[in-house]
Amino acid sequence: MQLVTIQTGKTITLDNIEVEIIKYLGVLNNQIHYYQVKVVKAEKLTLNQSLGLLRIGDIESNLSHEIKLRNQLNNYGMISDLWANITLENVIINLSNPEENYFLNLYSDLKVKENSLLTNSQNLEIIDNQEDENKEEKDDELTKDFIINEKDNHHHELKKKKIEDNYLKEDGKIEDDYLEEEYYPEIEVTNQESSTKLLILTPYPPEKNTLTHWLTQSHSDEEKLSLLVILCQGFFYLSQNGWYSLNLSPDYISIETPIKLYDLTCIYPQEIVLNTGLLGNYCPPELSYSKEINQFMSSYVIGSLMYQMFHNNQLPNTQNLTFNLIPRIYQILQISLSPIPEERYSLNQLLQILIETRNALRHKTISWQILKKSILGLSQKRLVNEDSYGIKEQEINQNNIVIAGIADGMGGMVDGELASKLAIQTLLKTPIDFDLNSQESQQKWLIEIFNQANKNINQQVKDGGTTLSVILGINNQLMISHVGDSRIYLITNGEIKQLSEDHSLVNMMLASGQITEEESINHPDRNVLIKSLGSKSVLTSGYVQDLSKNNDKISLILENNDLLILCTDGVWDYFTNQQFLDIFNQENNLDLAINKIITQVLNEGASDNATILVLKCSIESYKF
Repeated sequence: MQLVTIQTGKTITLDNIEVEIIKYLGVLNNQIHYYQVKVVKAEKLTLNQSLGLLRIGDIESNLSHEIKLRNQLNNYGMISDLWANITLENVIINLSNPEENYFLNLYSDLKVKENSLLTNSQNLEIIDNQEDENKEEKDDELTKDFIINEKDNHHHELKKKKIEDNYLKEDGKIEDDYLEEEYYPEIEVTNQESSTKLLILTPYPPEKNTLTHWLTQSHSDEEKLSLLVILCQGFFYLSQNGWYSLNLSPDYISIETPIKLYDLTCIYPQEIVLNTGLLGNYCPPELSYSKEINQFMSSYVIGSLMYQMFHNNQLPNTQNLTFNLIPRIYQILQISLSPIPEERYSLNQLLQILIETRNALRHKTISWQILKKSILGLSQKRLVNEDSYGIKEQEINQNNIVIAGIADGMGGMVDGELASKLAIQTLLKTPIDFDLNSQESQQKWLIEIFNQANKNINQQVKDGGTTLSVILGINNQLMISHVGDSRIYLITNGEIKQLSEDHSLVNMMLASGQITEEESINHPDRNVLIKSLGSKSVLTSGYVQDLSKNNDKISLILENNDLLILCTDGVWDYFTNQQFLDIFNQENNLDLAINKIITQVLNEGASDNATILVLKCSIESYKF
């Protein structure tokens, strides 16, 4: 049978994938060897030159658990792809690099000592054996000296001394067999602990995407909690399928969409009972001795990572933990990291609390500064103000809702005034009964207001009609509905945008190219409307404009200090968009800005009624 040697620089083939072993990464999770490899040749061409993670362990190692878990969950999104999975009988792990051997031997020596100590911790009988204690002290001193001398670059001499001691005869002479290996530092060292091995090949996580790298970067509290929520969701899903994560390998967790787990050897089936203790940076303390596993251990793992995120340090190995005084975070950590497993959250409880805490951070406190002004104008023909406006604010289940509308009546003094009033009254009197979580429901509610206002005007006004422009703000989400030539503007990030379109004859001619922008300014049909409420018995589909007219969506998200401006043509007729923008940019005081606009309208002659509403959106994020 062919012998397979695993060492840096060699090329091996796994399930028709030829890989070159680039780098030895160490021994983790119960004597599993980790390597970085590069795909040299594969049937799937996209894999060529890709980096891979090769792990090699005994057939009873945690790798066997991983294969069982992968088979059970099949294509679960949080688990990385599996490129190859084979069992080979004649495998030699050859660590020809002295540094690699040093870490392997050091790990093995310390692991044996650790397992011995962990096993002894279960024994309730105190054994008074001075000779064993002295031997253990000597072993500790030898291990300590070994590590120190290795760090001082004297490892070859010390290894030689240890080997000589092991081969001394009773008379103090060295056995002849050992003399043949007196050039030990120059001899290639191999590890042949077990020839039958399980080999797993997966993609290699991009280093800048790993959780290890992510933890070195600065993140908002919301980003931290969002990541914890995703991991906790994954752990909860695993628990529902009979598996518990008892530790984390941040080097092999990739922060992408979705998060990917490349190494599953920290995840154990629930029926397993650990025969020896398990230690790790994120392990619960009760795993330091053999124990049945449960979901409270996984909650501790999440808590350990949460501690690291909010303290910029890994969880210290101490029973007297102290936490930063951060409301909510403090309580979650205290319960999740309780030394008594049954006092911790279940995974489902922890998941719900993390979601609630994250959502609290996402909740924005919205407030509106609202100013308005309406004037009759200076025309001798207009002795009644046919403009109407209305504003309503309400809070429903901690959701801030603002509704504002403006209407410009037409058809004569009495009819125009009545038509605009009916439109605004319909808007303000309609109960808010839409679904707060459905934009379609909200848009349908707005359209129904326009239909009802149109019906009321047709029933009560003989020869009049009105424009109607409405904004609906739900927290920082904005929707509009609009008919006519009143306007809705948004000033955001130093720019002004007209959200409504003019339903006028001149604007239609301009859009079709029949006239130029300059010709449209003083066109004789400038005030002729092609859409208004009261001009049709029934509004057809699409008659009312929403934001999807010029955008892909029917809503947009407002930012802090955004300004919404609603005005009739008696105002905007005297200003370009840039002039509007300049006035509001120059005046921090909105009262002064509005007064400046109205003053200019009067100075220009104010031939029409003039009405303007300004709503300033202030957004404050929740803070712990």
